[in-house]
Order: sequence, then C-alpha cells, then structure tokens
Amino acid sequence: MFKIHLSLLCYCPQIMGRPEDIDCKIRAFRSNISTQHKRTSVALLFSLALFLCLNPTTAVASEWVYTMKTGDNLWNLSIEHMGNIDNWQKLQQLNNVIDPKHIPPGTEIRFPLAWLKIKPTTVRILELTGEVSATSSQSGNAILLKPGTTLTAGDEIHTGSNGNVLLEFLDHSRLLLQKNSRLIFDTLNIYSSTNAIDVRVRLPHGRIETEINPAQKNGTRFEIHTPAAITGVRGTMFRVAMESHQKIGRTEVTRGKVAVNGATGGAVELLANFGTVIAVGQPPSAPRLLLPPPDLSRLPDQTGLFPLIFDWQAVDGAQSYRVQISHATAAGALLVDETALTTPQLPPVELPDGDYLIRVRAIDADGLEGVNAAHKFSLVVPIEPPLLLMPQRDANMHKQPPNFRWKMAKNATTYHFQLSTSSDFSALLIDMPNYQKNSLGSQQKFEPGEYYWRVASRTAFGKQSPFSPAQRFSLQPESGMGWMLFFFPLVLLL
Repeated sequence: MFKIHLSLLCYCPQIMGRPEDIDCKIRAFRSNISTQHKRTSVALLFSLALFLCLNPTTAVASEWVYTMKTGDNLWNLSIEHMGNIDNWQKLQQLNNVIDPKHIPPGTEIRFPLAWLKIKPTTVRILELTGEVSATSSQSGNAILLKPGTTLTAGDEIHTGSNGNVLLEFLDHSRLLLQKNSRLIFDTLNIYSSTNAIDVRVRLPHGRIETEINPAQKNGTRFEIHTPAAITGVRGTMFRVAMESHQKIGRTEVTRGKVAVNGATGGAVELLANFGTVIAVGQPPSAPRLLLPPPDLSRLPDQTGLFPLIFDWQAVDGAQSYRVQISHATAAGALLVDETALTTPQLPPVELPDGDYLIRVRAIDADGLEGVNAAHKFSLVVPIEPPLLLMPQRDANMHKQPPNFRWKMAKNATTYHFQLSTSSDFSALLIDMPNYQKNSLGSQQKFEPGEYYWRVASRTAFGKQSPFSPAQRFSLQPESGMGWMLFFFPLVLLL
C-alpha cells in the first residue's frame, strides 16, 4: 500500500524533479510508521501527494548530489560544503549512512540546498546593441554598459525601442532581454560547492528569451516574476513576456519544462512546445500547444538582395509572425533586427554583408508565440562603381570651375569622389569619401593642365566598390577669344 501511494507522489504530472527529490519530503512520515499506525500514515501520505500535485512550486525539492571519493568522510564534507562540522549527523540521517567511517567511493550523498553555503554572484553582459541602460541599486547612478560589465543583485536594466542585451550567468545560463523591456535582479546567488545558481528576476514589462542551466547542474533555481505570474525552471529554454498595457503575461517553453504559478493562485506545468496566457489577477490558462514552425525551405542560403526581402508560406491559425535576425556566430543570440508582422513576408531590411540566422515563429490569436523555424544565410551585397558622365574622357574644357556628374549606382547610398593631377591619384586635389549626390560643382578654379577623376560607390554600411576607370580631361587657359568673337562682326562692318 505504501509503494502505491509513493508512486503517485513521485510521478504526479504536476511535479518537476526526481522521485528522490520527493522522498526527502516524506522521510519524516516513513521514520514514524509503526504497525499499529500504518493505515493512518498511509492516509497522510496520500493527502500529501494530492497537496503536492496541486502545488507544483512547493513540490520542487532542491538538492545537490555529491559522489564520494577515496578519503572523503562526512565530517570533511560538512565543513567544506555546509560550513559546520556539527552537520555531519544530519547528512548521515538523510542519506541512511550506517557506518560514517566507511562509505564506499562512488556513494551518492544528497545535500538539501538549504544546508549548503551560499554567496552572492553577478551576471555579465555578453553583447548589447541599441538603446540599453542600467541603474545601480547601491548608488542609484547609471551604470556604463559594455561587453564584460557585471551587474549585481538589486540592479535593473532597461532597453529602448531598438535595444537588446545578452546576459550570461556564472553557470553559462543566458538571458536575452529584448526591446522595450525592464528587468530587475532581485536575487543573484550561487551555491559555492556546486556552482548552481539561485536567481530571481522581475520583469515588470517586456520580453525575454532564456536558456537556463545548459550543463544540467543539480540544484539550479531560476525564477522570473511578472505582475501576472511566477515562472520557475531548473534547466530549459523558454520565453516570458509581460504586456503592462494589457496586463497580460505569457510563457512559452521550447525545451524542457517549467512551472508557472499565477500571482494570485493557480498553477500549471508546461512541457516543450506548450504555452500559457496569464491575465493579472487570474490563474494561468490550461497549457496550449504552440503553433508549428513556418516552412523556411524556400529561403536562399546566399543572397545579394539589398534591402533584404524574404517570404514564406502562411501558418494555419497564425494571426501574425515574429521575425528575429541575428549574427550566425557562436553566441548567435543578440538580435540585429526584430519585427512583428501581420503577413508572412519580411519588409525591406538593410544589413551589412555577413552570415546571419533568421528565426521566424507564428503568433496565435491569444498572442502565444509558436515554435521557431531557423535558417542560416549569407548576405553579399553587389556594389559596382558608377558610370562617369561629365567631363567626358579626354575632354578639353575652358569653363572654370569644372562640374562633374555620374550615373547613380545600384545599392549605393554615398560615393567616394577623387580628383587628381596624376594618373595614379598620388596627388589628390579633392578627396570626398561620403558624398551623397551624383553630381559635384567645384567652388574653386584650377590651373590649366591635365586632370584625372574617378568615383566609387558605397553602401549604407560602408562597403565600397572599386573605383571607376579614371577619366582624363584638360583645362585650357582662359584667353581673349571671347572678346575677339564679340568684336569680330564690328571689324567686318568697317
């Protein structure tokens, strides 16, 4: 009878964790079971099982497991990991150690996280772009942000309409804070023996994407608090959004599972590819299957489109789409462009040459964002020099100062203009690297002689074409010919 109820307790679908995690919660019951009270104890265990099933956050036990090595003993482990030699008896009792002086190497010893030494830790900025700011909890002053900057408990960080920042914790968990968001680090701790983190953050509004505990360390605890709900995880990939103007929060899981507790009650467990919507003051909605990923198979692996334009097939049930573009690097998370679309087509986006990752997901009628489709592509924008129009090749000119004109080039936003007295352009008279027009009227007069000019095209991101073939022209000296032409008819009349 006892085994039946223990199975119910350990495998209730609302509980995250291993059966051993639950076992420590009922150890007190087991130690007091006697023959005459078995029936009463079993009833209590059954009640506890139901309680834990309805309260998943309570059911998440926090333990770290240490594997004994040669020379280890409970006394040294107590000092090293718990800070007090007197705690060895608690370890012995919890782990059912019969002979503490002879524990075979390879034996697993369980430590409740509450018994372990804990110390403050920090979170580090990996990358950031656009408008991002932070405020120190200690001084109240703004924090200068750059890659490598660390934040501590109490600090808060804000992103503007074009900002996002990629953060990394000590266990290599990562958090991407997206545009128009505010995040506060309420708790930043680490269990010194395990390098497992204990982190609690607040998201009053905005959106985040996370990959928590990638190494799957025992004991990791990560919670995101919004006005609508608390999302708790131990090792998974998920997204949390909070729309303050609508007072609605959303959680979507892409790998692993999370527990979501409404701020005023109610709880659900989300498995991979499921999400929930939580209105402030209401329990989380029942888990909903996320929309499938869009089909990006038609997108090219390499493109020269500038600006970039992609499209894909519509997803059934999609009301809109989220598109994110990032560099295809090892981190591959910091966004270089993000937009929400009502149609399955990316509007024109201007990007520099490079390798990119595009992620697209469908959004349903309740705002839940679906499973990502991802596609890597290389962008190589063609850029050619413009065609030179005036002065023409080998022209002889009398007009001062000379005027220059060329044909606008595809993908060019500015031009690099050069004028020289030498064919190798070693003696430059004019050098204008970011000229915006396709004509130039010089304001200065030049000495008679031979001159050479050329123009290169430049994109919005500074990519420059080769220079056009240089064209030579000659400036002739100003003479009295104009005066003679004026008076020549008068001479004929005489």
